[in-house]
Amino acid sequence: MRSTGESAKTTDRGWAWDRTLDFSLTFVRTDIEKYCVSKLTVLELLLKIARHVSNEIILERLLPYMLFLVNDSLPQVRAQALKILSHCLQLVRSVASSNANIFPEYVLPSLSWLTQDQEVIVRIAYAENIASLAERALKFLEMTQLDYAIQENKEDEDLPIQHQGRLI
Repeated sequence: MRSTGESAKTTDRGWAWDRTLDFSLTFVRTDIEKYCVSKLTVLELLLKIARHVSNEIILERLLPYMLFLVNDSLPQVRAQALKILSHCLQLVRSVASSNANIFPEYVLPSLSWLTQDQEVIVRIAYAENIASLAERALKFLEMTQLDYAIQENKEDEDLPIQHQGRLI
C-alpha cells in the first residue's frame, strides 16, 4: 500500500517503473542461475531498484528474489543476500494489510536455518543483521496495528451516536 505522498510521487512514473521492473526481473531470472559475481551484481541491482519503487513492489516482487538468493549454494551470495534483504526492508515505510504477517510467516522462517549454516561468513552476516530485521519486524507490527486502530476509529466515527440514559 502506498502512502499518500508516495502515491503522488510514483503515479507519474509508476507505469514506467513497472515495465522497467518487469524487464529487469526477466533479466535477473536468467542471470540468477549463473556465476557468483553475477549473483552479487544482481543483489546490488535489486537494492538500487528498491530505492525507486513502492513499498508494495519491494515486498511482493523483490523480496522473493532476495530470499531465493539467501538459499544459494555459494556462501558469499547467501551472506550478501541477507545484507541486501535487511537494507531493502529498511526502505519500506508503510505496510498493506495483505503484508501484515510477512515477517512471522515468510521472512523469519526463511532465515531461521542460517543460524546453523556451515559457513562462518553467513553466520556473521546473520548476526550483523538479525537486530535490524527484528526492529523492522516490530515496526511492521506497529504499522499494521496503527493502521488497524485508525480503520477501527474511522468505523466508530461513521456510526450514529446513541445516547443511553439511565432510568431511575
